[in-house]
Amino acid sequence: MRYLQIFISAALLVVINTASATDLQVNISGIIEPEGSIRVSLFPQDKKEPFPQPVDVKQLATDARIEGVSVVFKNIDAGTYAISVLHDKNNNSEMDTFFGIPQEPYGNSGEYTRFKPNYEDSKFEVKNQKSITIEIKVH
Repeated sequence: MRYLQIFISAALLVVINTASATDLQVNISGIIEPEGSIRVSLFPQDKKEPFPQPVDVKQLATDARIEGVSVVFKNIDAGTYAISVLHDKNNNSEMDTFFGIPQEPYGNSGEYTRFKPNYEDSKFEVKNQKSITIEIKVH
């Protein structure tokens, strides 16, 4: 009987933890040229310092398409996050710049800015919901 109680408790814990995880879909638009890849980086609150540089954060990449692309981060815990998107035209896995000026299209969650985006303006909350969708346009 004791083993049955432990098994049921463990099963409930798995169900509760699974139920609280969120799938985060990111839809990217504004892609003008279908070359290279779209790199999407998810920054949790504790990794906000390198934003928007993707250092030690969850990343997904997909081929660039003019009609837009979507990626899904699975099983995201509730919390505060920000997203940066790079249209990596030459697939070198980094933002190409010329004297610090971006030479490849980029975007972020929150309001678009021509200057370097920051975490505070880009953050959003993930609560205990099944899924959430974020729309980002690259410029």
